[in-house]
Amino acid sequence: MEKEKPFKLFVPPRLSSSQVSAVKPQASARDDGSCQVFNKCTEDFFSLPFVMTSTPSHGEVTDPDPVSQKINFLPGVEEENIETMHELYSKLYKEAEKIKRWKVTVESELKQKERKLQENKKIIEAQRKAIQELQFENEKLSLKLEDEICENKDLLQENSATRHLCNLLKETCARSTEKSNKYEHEREETRHLYMALNNNIERMILAFEELRVQAENSRLEMCFKLKEAAEKVEWLEKEYKMEINVKEKQLSVLTVQSGEKDNKMRDITVQLQESRDKIIDLEEATEQQKEMLKESQSKQEHLMGELEKAKVLLQKTETAQKSLETELRTAMKTLIEVTVEKEAQMEELKETRALHASVVEEFEIAVSNLKELLKREQNRLKQLEEESEILASELQNKSVELEEMAKLKSDKETQLEDLTEALEQVQGLLSEKKHLEITIEKLQKREKEMKDILQIREKEVHDLEVQLTGAVENEQNCLKQITALNAELEKEMLQNEELNMNCNKLLLEKEQIVQKKSDTVTELKKLQEVHKDNRKKEEKTKKLIENLEETNGQLREEKTNI
Repeated sequence: MEKEKPFKLFVPPRLSSSQVSAVKPQASARDDGSCQVFNKCTEDFFSLPFVMTSTPSHGEVTDPDPVSQKINFLPGVEEENIETMHELYSKLYKEAEKIKRWKVTVESELKQKERKLQENKKIIEAQRKAIQELQFENEKLSLKLEDEICENKDLLQENSATRHLCNLLKETCARSTEKSNKYEHEREETRHLYMALNNNIERMILAFEELRVQAENSRLEMCFKLKEAAEKVEWLEKEYKMEINVKEKQLSVLTVQSGEKDNKMRDITVQLQESRDKIIDLEEATEQQKEMLKESQSKQEHLMGELEKAKVLLQKTETAQKSLETELRTAMKTLIEVTVEKEAQMEELKETRALHASVVEEFEIAVSNLKELLKREQNRLKQLEEESEILASELQNKSVELEEMAKLKSDKETQLEDLTEALEQVQGLLSEKKHLEITIEKLQKREKEMKDILQIREKEVHDLEVQLTGAVENEQNCLKQITALNAELEKEMLQNEELNMNCNKLLLEKEQIVQKKSDTVTELKKLQEVHKDNRKKEEKTKKLIENLEETNGQLREEKTNI
């Protein structure tokens, strides 16, 4: 525990009842002064070290302090306050004594606790040393136990190996007994086979004699057949020679035919060259036609210029024609604006449909207006033609009247001049009508072209929609494939984990098998020794069998000699 900081307790001197100090009365600064004095006292109290001061007796005279000097100057009216201050100082003194006693008790307790801590530390160190010694002893005992456990394991392995060897020896003994029984059984079977072989040999001898007789008969038959075959071969050679002569004649005929065909091929090659020349001429003609097309295009451009000139002339016509021209210009402007808007808005396919529909409607309205204007002009032309016919009839009547009336000739001539001017105007209107019809046809062609373009664009939009649907389906298929692949990956991960588990199991089994192999090696060595003994026995039996076979061969030879 940390030691507390020392502090001094300020103990004020006790005033006797005889000491009375007079101080000038201060109205405002009295309380402030007393507070300042009290604060100074408290600061000195906490700043001074904790030292027990001797209490002065009532008869002793203490040294003058600044507080006492101030108190001596106090007036008689403030004696009650002074008494309260004395009481406070006495209480503080008592509390300081209590604090000192508490400090002494605390210090004594701390010393006792320190002693106990030192004793506990010594005990802990002794216990640690004892624990270390016990740990060393435990380690020694654990090593001894491990050694004994290893020895026990070795003994158990040796016991298991000996048991296994005993079992193997039992099995080998049982097998050897079984083999001996088999050998005895085989001996009996060989005896029976030997008897059967003797019988078979006698039968084979008889069969061999029969086969020899049959072979002689078959040899004679084969000789007769060979003679017949030789005769057939000679006859076939003659036939082949005849066929070869016929084939040679056919070859000569074919060579002649091939020559004729070569001549035909040459004629065909000549015809091919001629056709190639014709093709070249046709290509030149096509080039000339292309040039003619270019010239026709230039002529068309020239005609377009003439059309522009005709438009200039149309501007100089009458007021009625001017109104028609203004309407045509507005229609052309609307068409140009529509085409520009269509070319600008072709990129946005969805918006173009509505715009194209609106433009087509406006265009149809303009065309209908133009058709109405044409109808009006046609009506006007019909009226003019009727008027011209009427005028012609009037001219005929007036010609009769001219013959009758020579005086009115001059007047009629003026009327004729007016009529000729009217006819010229009618002819001009007819020419303008033709130009208008040409322009209307061009506008109709443009309308058809625009409709075709709209259809093409709609087809492209439909194709794009189909492609988008296909792309969406492909994306969905890809997502399905990805999910399937993720599932397969998870399955493969699980399979890999299972394989890892199986591998660990196999490794453990492998270790067990290695241990078993080490055990079986020793057993195999022992079995090899047993096997060698068995081989020796088998060799002896083989020698006996060979001797028996030699005796059988000798017996067969003796039978054949007999």
